Amino acid sequence: MRALVRFRLLLPALGLPACVAVVGVGVQAAAFRQPSEDALVTAQALQGLIRYRIIRGTEQIGGRSVSTACVEGRFHMPRQRLLVRGALVLLGNGERLYDFGDGVRRVGRRGPAPRVDRIRFLLAGCPRMLDRRIGSRLVRGLPVEADPARGARATAVAIAFADQHSAIALYVDRRTFRPLELTLRRQEGRAWSDLEPGGGRPTMLRVRRAFGLWHKRKVQRA
Repeated sequence: MRALVRFRLLLPALGLPACVAVVGVGVQAAAFRQPSEDALVTAQALQGLIRYRIIRGTEQIGGRSVSTACVEGRFHMPRQRLLVRGALVLLGNGERLYDFGDGVRRVGRRGPAPRVDRIRFLLAGCPRMLDRRIGSRLVRGLPVEADPARGARATAVAIAFADQHSAIALYVDRRTFRPLELTLRRQEGRAWSDLEPGGGRPTMLRVRRAFGLWHKRKVQRA
């Protein structure tokens, strides 16, 4: 029973679809072995992450630095009356990226965004997008490591995993689980971003204006 109680700590961070999958295929296994310490720490980090709707940052790609701001929420899609959950990312160079559930796209460009824009979007640290990406790995039983960071990040924990092309690590404060940094390693080199949760109404209004979301105007898809 103790294993089941600890296992339920994972569920709030993973969201309803993940909960359904866990209940369907994982509860019986949890009754016989405890979830790993890495999985428990990762779940706590995700719970801390999704408290935020706004994340500001400064990302470094190819030696170039650019500021970022991600605002998550519900927005109007063209020709649709219902609000759709998604994320808007405004870069300091004026580039506008968004994801409404069908992949990252860039305002002013048709079709899916190129890889470099997808990397920029990832490094912006949008909370629910990261939660979905990391949480789905926990549900599927894919490797996720939670190790103490070293050096300048000695008070942090690194939530690390690898996808097909990159090794990704989210650094969070060891006590508060506040997101601090996101790094990405790939064959072309290393990219990273310093993250600062929050930003309040000024940041939200700045991003909404940049996307034309003012007085209930709609985001115009490319």
